[in-house]
Amino acid sequence: MFTNTKSHLAFLVIAIFAIYAISLHAPFYLDDFRNIQENSLLQTGSIQDFFLQSRFIGTLTFFVQEKLGLNSALEYRLVNISIHILNTFLVYFLVNSLLSLCGKKNKTIAFFTALIFAIHPLNSQPVIYVVQRYTLMSAFFYLLSTLTYIQFRKAINQKHKTRTLSFVLILVISIFLGWFSKQNFISVIFVFVILELLFFKRDKSYKTLYSSLLFLGISLLIVSFTTESGREFIKLIDSASRETKDISRLDYFYAQLNVLWIYIGKFFVPIDLRLEYSIFSNSFSNLTTVTSFIGHLCLLISSIMLFKKRPEITFAILFFYCGHIIESSIIPIRDFAFEHRTYISNFALSFLLVSIITECGKAFNKQKEVLTFISIAIVTYSVFTLHRAEMWSDKEAFFENEASLSPKSPRVLTALAKEYRNNGKIDKANASLELAFIHSKNELREDVASNYIAMLVEQKRIAEANKLARLLLPKIKDLQSKNQILHNLGALNFQIGQLELAKYYFSQVCKNPHPLAESFYSLAIIALKQKDLKTAERTLKKLLSSSPSYRPGQVLYAKVIEAKNLKK
Repeated sequence: MFTNTKSHLAFLVIAIFAIYAISLHAPFYLDDFRNIQENSLLQTGSIQDFFLQSRFIGTLTFFVQEKLGLNSALEYRLVNISIHILNTFLVYFLVNSLLSLCGKKNKTIAFFTALIFAIHPLNSQPVIYVVQRYTLMSAFFYLLSTLTYIQFRKAINQKHKTRTLSFVLILVISIFLGWFSKQNFISVIFVFVILELLFFKRDKSYKTLYSSLLFLGISLLIVSFTTESGREFIKLIDSASRETKDISRLDYFYAQLNVLWIYIGKFFVPIDLRLEYSIFSNSFSNLTTVTSFIGHLCLLISSIMLFKKRPEITFAILFFYCGHIIESSIIPIRDFAFEHRTYISNFALSFLLVSIITECGKAFNKQKEVLTFISIAIVTYSVFTLHRAEMWSDKEAFFENEASLSPKSPRVLTALAKEYRNNGKIDKANASLELAFIHSKNELREDVASNYIAMLVEQKRIAEANKLARLLLPKIKDLQSKNQILHNLGALNFQIGQLELAKYYFSQVCKNPHPLAESFYSLAIIALKQKDLKTAERTLKKLLSSSPSYRPGQVLYAKVIEAKNLKK
């Protein structure tokens, strides 16, 4: 087996490109449109605008590509693959560093860990789904910060001031960039604590530090719960640390106890991978949840028991939980499960898998069998990833597969309907939209409402569309979706000659932030039909001030000015 670092890294690059090359021609998907193609910030924004974004590092990379003209799906995906390669390199060096802390030198373990991480099908979603660059960037700085922290602590122990300062600088920059890549990065702080406890000298000064931090933490908790200002602060923290108020922290936590086992299961047996999981707070029985809790408890106890003999395995288990502590604990998020959330923690599972198999080989003196087993696992994972990458390349097949796995997901059914419509399969598209609407009635999604009303418009189901709009519009908070619904209703009423009602709907769009150019244009057309040249001119001026490159508006404005001059 080749043991040269350069050979290892070269092989990793070749393996990643060989597997993901088939996905390069895949189209944009779902949130890619909102965050990239339709994101006006990327076209008209300045560097300063990005500092107002919570994840501005990832968005900034999209902006740079846009400015360089590298803005096709292929070019965005090439960058994603490149970041995945860098993350794989970091996994390789991190495993080497961890093993050296344990007094071991085994580049083969580092290589196989990195290779499994590189080609694992569970990692395919953040690599292929362009918008998940946020996940890739966060993982890059997470792994870099962990590796840098180890080097920083080694430099302290060696009393090397220059190296210590250099690593401190890298660490500070990495933490800053990681935080603004994705906020789940903050859990890396727990990884630093675990590294200290497992691998570095714990003298009296460290004991004093830990005791002081513990005392400070307990004091803050007491103050928070016993004073008015403390209670107000807790309310503020509660509001800031949840995406939705519809799910209690406890319900979300109970569900995540089960979801984590789904993630672990998908890592070892990566079948039925998907973009959408139809999981809710009531998806698991009490018995299943209790069993899951006991399973996690056993895993954590095992990690503690292995602390002295196998600290690297203890680290891997605890790292897995650190990677999930933000999105899979007590911070409620509307979507209970996403495969991209496992990306950083898959490093830990890859390391665990290779370490345990290697240890078993040593214990039973079966080194050749170990190599064979790992090779079979790598080939199997590669085949699964190739199949997954190929599926991403065919949008209709992709969403049909998603619908077969999540038949009640409104988001999937709506996306499938859109793809059917793009391919001219109108009947299938309408049937899929009907299902999406039926399954979203308990918690209506804006995109479902918008597309469903668009379907009613197309089918000229006038009374139904108007009635539904009156019911749904007050519930829809997303202005972009609301504008689209209002515009569709305006278009419907315009088609049947209800000009005043159409004017009302189009006017509502134009009053909202980020109005549609089509709504201004339609208002101008109505004004012309009503022989109101002044209103048409005024409306078209507003249209061209907000959308100067809108060609139909330019043409109509020229005609209005021409008609106005003739009238004089």
